[in-house]
Amino acid sequence: MNTPYRNPLHLYRALLREAGYLFDSASQDFHTQHIRCSFRRQKDRRDATQHGESSLPSQELSHQLKRGRKYLYMLQRANEGYSGAVKNVLKATYALKGKRRRNMMKELMIPQSVESAEYSKDWQPPPKFTMIMNCQSKVHRFLEAGKLIPPPVIPDKNKQQKPFPKVRIKGIIKRWQPGFFHPQNHDRGAPPVREKFLLLSTTTNKGQLLDLLPWQNPVHKLWNTSIHTD
Repeated sequence: MNTPYRNPLHLYRALLREAGYLFDSASQDFHTQHIRCSFRRQKDRRDATQHGESSLPSQELSHQLKRGRKYLYMLQRANEGYSGAVKNVLKATYALKGKRRRNMMKELMIPQSVESAEYSKDWQPPPKFTMIMNCQSKVHRFLEAGKLIPPPVIPDKNKQQKPFPKVRIKGIIKRWQPGFFHPQNHDRGAPPVREKFLLLSTTTNKGQLLDLLPWQNPVHKLWNTSIHTD
């Protein structure tokens, strides 16, 4: 059984090594940068309080190391071809999870005011909504939350077979908009993703990427034991 990484420097090097083995160049760049920024942020916190390794409380340091080991395990599983870890790596890279996705959805989900002249049976949702729905239809299986509320369908006539009144059209649209743009829906939508993600996310049950080069396990460096046998 491997000894868990208890030294932050050893854990840092192991994380960078596994990030460099990732199958996608964008994933390599993103996770390498994420690791460096995370460790640099913790180092700045430590240096701001005391110039020594004992500045962080032992409980907090233990928690950070545990998070780092969990992250390392995910990268190792992704490099071994496990589909769950592969999808987690891709979702983080292409802003389908984490802080980047939340910030992008917050920008996209700003409500838009609708002029009274736009309330008619030919009403169409704003282009921004159409873009979000199209993105979600492509990546919905990678989102943990439920689906977004689709736009209402405006009927041509009411129950009396008369033209649908404009005041009711306005009410239907006004009731739909706050529900769609509600902050709770930020976790249900997906920002625009590159086609490369859709290609990479097509995996078999063992995580082998289709339509790409055959899966190759990372080549780990081996120690030269001959120098120790003399």
